[in-house]
Amino acid sequence: MGRVLEAHWVNPNAVQPLWSLPVTPIDFPLPVRTHDAAQVDAQADADTWGFPWLPGGRN
Repeated sequence: MGRVLEAHWVNPNAVQPLWSLPVTPIDFPLPVRTHDAAQVDAQADADTWGFPWLPGGRN
């Protein structure tokens, strides 16, 4: 999967879930994008200010 460089909130201890909600791809109104760390690194090197580097150009 690659290196994660962004800050994340984590708990090193096991936690008890408060609730469980089943979710399927049809529940998302927009297409789910995947993350390829090597591709993101290459795009960041090529155009640092171009984030989020969506297909087809800038937002």
